[in-house]
Amino acid sequence: LKVAEMHLAGLMFKTMLYCGLRTGAVVALSWKDVDFKNHMIIVVAAMESGKDELKAPKTAAGIRKVPIPDEIYDALLEHKGEPSEPGFTQPTTGKRHTESSRNKAWRNIIREMDLFMGAELYRNQVKNSVIAKDLCPYCLRHTYCTDLQLTAKPIESAISPVLSTGPCGFH
Repeated sequence: LKVAEMHLAGLMFKTMLYCGLRTGAVVALSWKDVDFKNHMIIVVAAMESGKDELKAPKTAAGIRKVPIPDEIYDALLEHKGEPSEPGFTQPTTGKRHTESSRNKAWRNIIREMDLFMGAELYRNQVKNSVIAKDLCPYCLRHTYCTDLQLTAKPIESAISPVLSTGPCGFH
């Protein structure tokens, strides 16, 4: 979490961790999908793997509201853009992340975490990595579910389906 505070893509990964979102869902978010008044993210789309195109969820249950926890609310509010703008963008272009750019961001934050935790560099390569080799973005979603279980909250209580368009124009 300390590395995420300083990393350009840190808020995106913290949103995945604290809201249980997949990478495809977090990069598909636009600011119109974030209801700051009610502290909710409304998931209405995902980036299709390998195509860099937004698509609707596979089922109606995929369209859902997820609470925004206090741990990231203020950072999201500070980061907020215009309703039509993507929530998380590539730092060099300002455009929505592609599959390639989000993978690059993940590799970079893993590298920074490795160095923060004591790994050494040799010729600009991490030597003796201290990060688990199987750590992947999907692990953030698993951590979210595990944290819900540890607090004795059913996963269903943390999300709710969106059945109709609300007053904020969410769909």
